[in-house]
Amino acid sequence: MSNLSLTTGLISGLDIAGLVEALATNQQRAIDRLDARVKEFDAQKTAIGVLEANVLTLSTSVSSLKNKITFEQQKVTNAGADQFKVSVGKTAINGSYTFQSVQQASAHQSLSRGFADATEQKVGEGTIVISQGGFLDEPTLLESLNDGSGIRRGQIRITDRSGSSTVISLTEALNVDDVLNEINSNVDISVSARVVDGRFVLEDTSGSTSTNLAVVDLNGGSTAANLGIDKSVSSATLDGDDVFKVTENFSLKQINDGNGVTLLTGAADIKINLSDGTNLEVNLDGVKSLKDVLTKINDHDDNADRVSAEIVSGRIVLTDNTSGVDTLSVEDINNSSVVKHLGLNATSSGNTLTGNRLSGGLNSVLLRNIRGGQGIETLGEISITDRSGQTATIDLSSAETLTDIIEAINAATEDGTGDKLLVKVSINDLGNGLIIKDTSGATDSNLIIADVDTGTAIADLGLTIDDAVTEIDSKSLHQQYVNKATLLSDYAPDGGAVEVGLFQITDSDGNVGVINITSAVKNIGDVITRINANSSVSVRAELNETGDGFVLIDEAGGAGTLAVEEFGQTTTAA
Repeated sequence: MSNLSLTTGLISGLDIAGLVEALATNQQRAIDRLDARVKEFDAQKTAIGVLEANVLTLSTSVSSLKNKITFEQQKVTNAGADQFKVSVGKTAINGSYTFQSVQQASAHQSLSRGFADATEQKVGEGTIVISQGGFLDEPTLLESLNDGSGIRRGQIRITDRSGSSTVISLTEALNVDDVLNEINSNVDISVSARVVDGRFVLEDTSGSTSTNLAVVDLNGGSTAANLGIDKSVSSATLDGDDVFKVTENFSLKQINDGNGVTLLTGAADIKINLSDGTNLEVNLDGVKSLKDVLTKINDHDDNADRVSAEIVSGRIVLTDNTSGVDTLSVEDINNSSVVKHLGLNATSSGNTLTGNRLSGGLNSVLLRNIRGGQGIETLGEISITDRSGQTATIDLSSAETLTDIIEAINAATEDGTGDKLLVKVSINDLGNGLIIKDTSGATDSNLIIADVDTGTAIADLGLTIDDAVTEIDSKSLHQQYVNKATLLSDYAPDGGAVEVGLFQITDSDGNVGVINITSAVKNIGDVITRINANSSVSVRAELNETGDGFVLIDEAGGAGTLAVEEFGQTTTAA
């Protein structure tokens, strides 16, 4: 008989570890399947998030399609980024544009000749004037020619009347002076160049008549054509075509010798009086160009075709379409000063008012802006006697620019014989006045220059003389370059902006007024208005007589001294 023994545990003979591992593995598979599902759900969640973001982006992009500006956005590619930067605006026209870099900007410094003593030095008797403007022959930029289209720079060939010719390179010309200097400094041809009004004029000085005086473009260029001198003439004078004309595209900053026009805000500037006794008050708010001025007049709500305005030969011309016995005229209203600057202070003829010139032309200025804006009081006839004794009477009554006077004098002939008067007038070396030189080489007579009858041109120009000299310099004619329209953004002594702030004025009676120059004060006219509106002091501000600033006039009549001081820590007064 045998015994049967049953046991459990470590000595049972079963693979407990394997069983446990198998069970654990089986359970892990279930966990892994759940983890896989979780990852799958996470991936789906992420994908849904990406889809949602993309849909949102698409929705935003699609919504922009309803905006007009979306289709106006442009991109510019600049192949010359090492020479200049280019940005694109809303009004840019699509296309490919080619630019030529003429000069690169560089730092500029002007030095005097130096002095032995660095802190104190006598400079001699006389007056030292340091000025930022007032020049009578400021070079006109070539980019302003041809109604702002400029010129295409290149090479031209000039042949004088003797048959001599030369190539003139204008590839680096920046302004009108650059063109004139290249021609006038060339020794291979006998030709001189100058500008008159809006055109270039070439004079043959060879004395020959063998061939025509001619100018042609080279290498397929158009420089001569763009300058209006692509011609061949059988005379000693080649008169170019007008390449500088005042058009309706001119901004107000371009007219009136760059002095612009001072406009009122919120009130009418001018009143046009018509022949039927009615008038039109015109508010020029927002006007930037001559075209805007014409539009304000022609499209005025109360016009109804009673008066029309247009630009003709560089002038504003008004045509009165009414009928009556009154005279067509234009006047300033509401204390404005617009009529003169728009050239409308002219006398009408019949139903037409032809304004005065709006620009002095190439390298010239308007006579109305010399003498600090006073101009010439009375234009008329003048008399010049050169030192050989020849006398010419010259009519300047129709002169409007300094070039008109220069051309008239240089073309003058002796009253009796018709021989050319032996004097020459030009801009002086400082560029701020005129100089008349006797070229006769004789000493038979004094150099005599005077006004005839009631004219004041010679006196106003500072050229009156009766002396045994060969020349007379008018000195500075005080060309106006500061007026009420002059912006404070570049009026400071260093050429920068005038600082916003306060300054105080003390009149001769001891009264004190504080002037607040805020960001709303934009120009010299605004400053003058604020000073004159201050009732605490008896002081009046007005533009000065030399055209380079404004003055304060004490009207208190006290025993003290008129004084201006900073108020606070600003430098506004300075």
